[in-house]
Amino acid sequence: MRSRPREPAHDQREVLRMNKANTRKSITTTVSKMTEKQKRDASNEICQRLSAFASVTTADAILVYLPTKDEVDLQSLISLWIDESRT
Repeated sequence: MRSRPREPAHDQREVLRMNKANTRKSITTTVSKMTEKQKRDASNEICQRLSAFASVTTADAILVYLPTKDEVDLQSLISLWIDESRT
């Protein structure tokens, strides 16, 4: 039984890069078609799920970013974490 030749590592990295680029393009297209309410609702859902992660609930410090246009809005969680002195 012959095994299939392995792709060189650089080819595998190129495939991953292309997949990542395609994924980003798909997400950008999907988000651009969402209404402001849909974006807000999605951000709220993500915040609820994120706040339930054990690694988040037990963390002493949490590093965050402020969202730019069309990114998940974590500002409600950021405010909570600031109030809890966890940022």
